[in-house]
Amino acid sequence: MVSRRNFISIGIMMLVLLFLFLFSHVVKEQENNYDENEYVCENPLSGADQWTMTSTLEELTEQDYILFLGGEDSQMGKMIQSWCTYGKRQLYTAQSMQLAESLPVPDMILIDTETVDVSNAADWLKEMAGCGCNLVFCNLPNAKEIEAHADLMELLGVLQVRVPTVQVEGIRLFSGFLIGGEAVYKAQTEKEQKMQDLELSMPWYTLGSGTSIYMIGMMDEAEYEREEFPPIIWKNTYENGTVFAINGDYMSDLTGLGILSAIDYQLEPYTLYPVVNAHNTTMVNYPGFAEENADKIQELYSRSVKALYRDVMWPGLTALSESVNMKLTFAISPQYYYGDELSPSGDELIFYLKQMKEIKAEAGISLDYAKDVSLEEKISQDKSFLEGLEESYIYSAYCLMEECPDDLEDVLLSQMEDVQTISCLVQGEEPLVSYYNDEVTLQVSTGDPSEYTYSDNLRFRSLETALGYSNIMVDLGKVIWPESEKEQWENYFDDISSNLSTYWTPYKAYDSTTLTESDSRIRSFLNLGYSYEKTDDKLTLKVTDFGEEAWFVFRSRGEDIARITGGKYTKMEENVFLIQVTSEEVVLELEASDEQPEFLFPGEAGY
Repeated sequence: MVSRRNFISIGIMMLVLLFLFLFSHVVKEQENNYDENEYVCENPLSGADQWTMTSTLEELTEQDYILFLGGEDSQMGKMIQSWCTYGKRQLYTAQSMQLAESLPVPDMILIDTETVDVSNAADWLKEMAGCGCNLVFCNLPNAKEIEAHADLMELLGVLQVRVPTVQVEGIRLFSGFLIGGEAVYKAQTEKEQKMQDLELSMPWYTLGSGTSIYMIGMMDEAEYEREEFPPIIWKNTYENGTVFAINGDYMSDLTGLGILSAIDYQLEPYTLYPVVNAHNTTMVNYPGFAEENADKIQELYSRSVKALYRDVMWPGLTALSESVNMKLTFAISPQYYYGDELSPSGDELIFYLKQMKEIKAEAGISLDYAKDVSLEEKISQDKSFLEGLEESYIYSAYCLMEECPDDLEDVLLSQMEDVQTISCLVQGEEPLVSYYNDEVTLQVSTGDPSEYTYSDNLRFRSLETALGYSNIMVDLGKVIWPESEKEQWENYFDDISSNLSTYWTPYKAYDSTTLTESDSRIRSFLNLGYSYEKTDDKLTLKVTDFGEEAWFVFRSRGEDIARITGGKYTKMEENVFLIQVTSEEVVLELEASDEQPEFLFPGEAGY
């Protein structure tokens, strides 16, 4: 039996706890400025001031430049142009050898062998290498053509063509090339078999002792020694230059950006280059505000569409955000069909804005819809819906799970004055990040975690190496309009959460951002100019036109940063540092690393 004294004590404690709980809840509610988008920048940098390449050949050849032998409008040509623009490198493209031979010696020559007949250009390429120019064969000619030309074999470091075509079991990427360590793409399980989409058929070359290998095809170790495995990416030293070879089609898409950055690092004692430093994850078409496809949702989940969004999907998404320390952007969908009688209801919007604020997320607008009305009518109705809710939240990010339509700029920007960035699934041959116009940026998706393959992972590693950037777009509209059991929430969410928590872990040093936060960093990345010099153990970096902050990756060879002025740094892995620039001059004081390297280059280790 509880005494009166103990009963009073217990009662007082319960009242105190109740007061503290209610008081903290009241404070939390008062401090939740849900109707403010904290990521919006009032005076963002403009595309009118972005960095551009030198326009004339006379100006170009007065400085270090990169020569691309290939088609300017090809997929590879577009990728190389993006890589040079992002790294503030000067580029000249020549499709004819006659023009190329009339140019001053470049710093590097990138070669598309599908455009240029390298067998007839071998003498000139050897001459360029003798002058100290570095060569990159972005793909290789037919194995029989290489075998028939001794000059090509000598340049590439090929001793013999073992077989013109061999089928390998998987791909191995060695440590020290792309940032993020070693990767093995060899399917062992049924799930991994579905992920295997890399090209496993390739020519098999035997290389000379002076070569170093960075990626190989994997074969049966019981039958072949590892040193015999077919090389995919390797380098060869020829006189005063270095020759890189890529045995496969890896340079025609975004994967080439990281491969070129990795090659640049292998050519120099160190590299320093700008990156975006932004990981975006956008939940497109969530939440929705119209009770669409209600009968199907009731059949599948025994609840309304609104209840599915709020009671089932939201807890899973917030738990995912917390478990992988990931900021989210939610591209809300006022409605999918505009030609029917169902109208959106904004009763739940304030709830979601409050919840988003608590997990540091951002609300944007989805531009996906059933195409049952014109784009102009869709945007007009969305605008009326938002204005009718009488809340002041600024929606600055707009998303669509397809290519931007031709009339998007005229329609969207004329009606939605707060637009700062557009994120789309694909954008033809446009760069990954760019200015859509002088006031708005464009961010193209880098992947969908519900459909993840080995080529996706290799491309992701390449983009992290070159840009420190990813833009993951998840279409949650599929859950409301499922076309298969795979797109039902429990299955769809399992795929998303599994991939997001597994493959992104090596790059935790990069920041997770919302789309508008990423927009600010992209503007700085596209606008800045920089130069640097290294004397003894001190590296001085000078940066212009970058706004408030910018980010760089510094890759060294056995050197750590002892001190930094004008910025901050984070060590990502051995010999790799992420630099945050906060002033126009940054000084890195370097010292020898006490740690042993985690890798040896294959060629240098007798591989």
